[in-house]
Amino acid sequence: MRLLAVIKESANVVRLSSASPIGKSPMISEPTAKERTIAALAYVPPVLLIGVVAAGNLTFLVPLAFLVFAVAAHWREGRIVWPYADADTQLPTPTSYMVQAARSAEQFSFRPVVTVRNARAPLFKVRYEFWTSGDREILLIAGAGTVAVMPVECSWLYSRLDDGTMIASMSDLKGMEYDLSGLVKSAVFPGASLEKLIDRHRDRLTASGRKILRYSERGAVSEHRDALRRRVARLSDLGYAAPKDPAWERWSYTIPGALQVTARSYTHGLIAAVKAMKW
Repeated sequence: MRLLAVIKESANVVRLSSASPIGKSPMISEPTAKERTIAALAYVPPVLLIGVVAAGNLTFLVPLAFLVFAVAAHWREGRIVWPYADADTQLPTPTSYMVQAARSAEQFSFRPVVTVRNARAPLFKVRYEFWTSGDREILLIAGAGTVAVMPVECSWLYSRLDDGTMIASMSDLKGMEYDLSGLVKSAVFPGASLEKLIDRHRDRLTASGRKILRYSERGAVSEHRDALRRRVARLSDLGYAAPKDPAWERWSYTIPGALQVTARSYTHGLIAAVKAMKW
C-alpha cells in the first residue's frame, strides 16, 4: 500500500466543503463572461451539422454520426478522479523509455516519490513514476506502457499556481486531455527531451506571472490528488460532470459536458498540433 502511505503522509490535505462529497475550490470564482461565451460557441458546430443534415444535405451525415458517437462515448465513459493504483503484480516492467526518464530525472536533480500503475488495468497497462524537482516547484510523472494495444510514452510536468490553477507541460499529444474546468493550462511539446520539457515548462511558469506553490517534501502525491479532485469539483459546479458513486471517486461527463469536451477537444487539438510543430 505504498501509494496510500505516501498520500497519508501529507498533513495538509485540503478539506473542501460543498453539497457534494468532492467539495468546491474556495479559490475559483464563477465563470467569466468570456468563459460563458466560449462555452456557448462550442454548441455551434453540432447545431450547424444537425441543421444541414435535416435540410437534406447528406454530405455531412458521416461527420454528424462521428460527432454523435464521440459525444455518446464521453457521456457514457466512467472516469476515475485518481487514476493511479498501488504497484502490485499488475505493475508493468520498466520500458527503455522509463529507464531513460529515470536517468534524466536524476541528472536534473529530481527526487523519486512513488511508482504506481494505471488503475484501469488490464486494459491500461501503464507504469508511472512520480518525481519532484529539487526546488519542489515541479512534479514530474513519467509514464509508459500500452492502452489496449497502443503504446504510450509520455512525461508530464505539473506546477501549482497561487490562483488555484496548474501549468501542465507534456511530451506527447496522446498524453493530453482537454480540460473544461479551466484549472489546468496544458501545452504539448512532442518528442521533447526532459531537459527541453523543463525549459519550456519554466518559461510558461515565468510567463504566467503567478506565484508558484511548492510541493511539500512528503505530500506531493496528496497535493496532486487534491488538485485533480478540485478539477472534477469545478466540472460539477459548471454542470459538466456527474458522480458515478456517492464518494465521487468515479464520475462521467453530463450531456452538456460531453458536447463541450467533444467540440472543444477537436478545436484545441488542432491548435495544439499546430503549436507543437513550431515549438
